[in-house]
Amino acid sequence: MAEVRLEHLSKRFGETTVLPDVSLTIRDGEFFTIVGPSGCGKSTLLQLLAGLDRPTSGRILFDGVDVTALEPRERDVALVFQSYALYPHMTVRENLAFPLRVTKRKAGFDRPYIDGEVLRVAGLLGLEPLLDRWPRELSGGQRQRVALGRALIRQPRLFLLDEPLSNLDAQLRAVMRAELRRLHDRLGTTMIYVTHDQTEAMTLADRLAVLDRGVVQQIGPPQALYDQPSNLFVAQFLGHPAINTFEGEVRAGRLHMGTMELPLSAMKGGNRLRDGMRVTVGIRPEHVRVMPGHRSDAVPQEAVAQISGVVRLLECTGSQTWGIAEVDRSSDAIMVIGAVPAGESLRPGHPVTVYFTRGPHHLFYIDTGMRLEGA
Repeated sequence: MAEVRLEHLSKRFGETTVLPDVSLTIRDGEFFTIVGPSGCGKSTLLQLLAGLDRPTSGRILFDGVDVTALEPRERDVALVFQSYALYPHMTVRENLAFPLRVTKRKAGFDRPYIDGEVLRVAGLLGLEPLLDRWPRELSGGQRQRVALGRALIRQPRLFLLDEPLSNLDAQLRAVMRAELRRLHDRLGTTMIYVTHDQTEAMTLADRLAVLDRGVVQQIGPPQALYDQPSNLFVAQFLGHPAINTFEGEVRAGRLHMGTMELPLSAMKGGNRLRDGMRVTVGIRPEHVRVMPGHRSDAVPQEAVAQISGVVRLLECTGSQTWGIAEVDRSSDAIMVIGAVPAGESLRPGHPVTVYFTRGPHHLFYIDTGMRLEGA
């Protein structure tokens, strides 16, 4: 296990700066996730940690020891790739044994020890029936488990996982997420997991860092970042469906957003707003209801505002249906995403009433995108 500390780490390729200045600490034994859109610098950061590339400036420390100049083999880390990277001419047994075979002279590993370790790791990952198969005979999920096993068998101080589940189908990804979390809880090894999938990040992480254009936007437990995003980017990146965002102006104690308006009392930090102020308001879809027509008997008890519109798209996720409604028929149409209550029947084109319930809604400065103090 290892504590990892990055101190003012930067990476440039010619005139292009990928990581301007990254400083963060990953605790010993933590499952830490780095999440962000494609091209934000996640994989570059992981390669610097593995020693596959060198930073332009800054330091990398493992348990307080500077490893910035060390070669990959000297860092005692294991890297699991997106592409599995199994040896096609070796069986599963031979793939698992390979990391120990190549180090047996230096470490003093004999054949019985290596065979025992292969069986131990195979048992952890449910690979015993597959030990004599070739990689071409395995499914995607089985190959990924072999790749994980090949990393586990070395018992490294640090695991680095570079989008290891992105090649799997949705159902298998869910299974493998649970498997990864179970392994971490059992082994207690520090794991750093890179992904663009915010569902994976929030499901797996003890803490996560949101990265955008090489800059760390916020670090913390997943639920804390969802409930208290430090800026508009974090609010928009985390959560599915995505948060509703509207630009608004305060007039006469209400926040006006086109043809919509909300009482300031419905928002945390609303008492800090003054007439004439312009802000961006973020409203999570779970705090919006999309309901057929206008029925007085169907008004949600917690509703604080409402507006008429037309439903344009319905997204059914099984247990929940989300409605995307157009609530402003001007040239700049405003679209709102909200929950369709169970039992309600809607089709695209139907008239609806959109109800906003009491927060927590999020307020951001229009010019900087930062969260309004106290909101």
